Amino acid sequence: MKTKTIAASIAAALSLAAFAPTASAEAGQWFGHLRLAYIDPADESTAIPALEAPADVIDVSSEYAPDISIGYFFTNNFALELLLTIPQQHAVYVKAPGDDVYLGHFTHLPPTLFAQYHFAPEGKINPYIGVGLNLTWIMDDELAVDGGELGVLPLALDSSSIGPALQVGVDFAITDKMSISADIKKIWISSDVTVPGVGKVTQVDVDPYIYSIGIGYKF
Repeated sequence: MKTKTIAASIAAALSLAAFAPTASAEAGQWFGHLRLAYIDPADESTAIPALEAPADVIDVSSEYAPDISIGYFFTNNFALELLLTIPQQHAVYVKAPGDDVYLGHFTHLPPTLFAQYHFAPEGKINPYIGVGLNLTWIMDDELAVDGGELGVLPLALDSSSIGPALQVGVDFAITDKMSISADIKKIWISSDVTVPGVGKVTQVDVDPYIYSIGIGYKF
């Protein structure tokens, strides 16, 4: 998602917010978001001595995905929000001079629960911050690497990852119930990469930044 596109969308939301009625958010109220997210992995990995590969040689593809969440205000300022989505598939490469080497792909499902503080829940512009916990299920990992004299070696990932998450967001009210919403999330996701029967080869820290923009609604 290009920076100019995000900036233009936020500028448009600010224009609409200037004419919107005062938004309402209070204890006991449910809310939800439906956004388009751009997932940008950090691509950090430990060195692979067996393959004479340096650190950070693993590249996990960036992807677009739906960002769906539901939340609840326990007080006017404090809320919990559960981030949901559909399983996402990422391609995996080894960085190399010229063309990167394709290793395969994996699919993951990363539900995340955020505890949020909303600074202006009754305002037209409501910025908020969140801290949370992510549980990622990793599935359908179809990965392999050329082991030279050893032939093609299958690779396996951990089945799950648990890590912290941070969030900074803002809702721009366009009616008393609906808003245009944008946020940035940082989620820590890591997995050991192993060769079955041999052991750990490297650790990959996916640790993506997630940039999202869409709509919010208070029920």
